[in-house]
Amino acid sequence: MRNTPEPLAVRAFVDEILNDAAVIAMRYVDNIVSDVWVSDDPRSDLRYCQSNERIEFRYWSGAPFSPSST
Repeated sequence: MRNTPEPLAVRAFVDEILNDAAVIAMRYVDNIVSDVWVSDDPRSDLRYCQSNERIEFRYWSGAPFSPSST
């Protein structure tokens, strides 16, 4: 999307999220949500968890995503 006009790039990004084509990561610290992002590499995200953290991966629809299935 390098040369895509910004409004079209934003629309494409939002469409990926809404159509379950993008994985949403939710970081919990001491069981409280501390960060949410669209993950490009869920398996890699897990490498940085501390002992009091966990990361859940889901699609916009709420369906779970498992990094081990990729």
